[in-house]
Amino acid sequence: MRPEDITFQGADASQVEKPFSLRIHGKRAFQSRTLLLPTESSRALMRWLKWRSNNLKASTSEWLFVSNRGTPLAVAVLFSAVSGCVMNASRTVGSGSQPMRVGPQVLRNTFIVHLLNKGHPETDVVQFVGLKSPKGLRRLLQAAKP
Repeated sequence: MRPEDITFQGADASQVEKPFSLRIHGKRAFQSRTLLLPTESSRALMRWLKWRSNNLKASTSEWLFVSNRGTPLAVAVLFSAVSGCVMNASRTVGSGSQPMRVGPQVLRNTFIVHLLNKGHPETDVVQFVGLKSPKGLRRLLQAAKP
């Protein structure tokens, strides 16, 4: 993802009260989509952009999410960051047991089940998460409440 994939809904990037959207480029046509970010996520992205602009190596990188050296974040780093956040959240809410394995895919699938349980139409969920067809939801539909 590159900085130009961010669209600011306000007059400029300083208006964080308005949500941002991100253009997601997938390897296949159906995976390319635009996601509207919630306000809190937009604020977090704004903080990241501020940090990025003040970090010489990061500010000159073509990539949006980079390390202190200005290189794209490695998959292992992203996996570790997501896992750490979920483990901390689990401890904070006192769920009793820690998840065995938590990474971006588990988090994504949990979110998909959440959307389905809230009554979002399958066709909307398929488009939102970049699946080719509703067939991709079959396994997750078993976890969703009827």
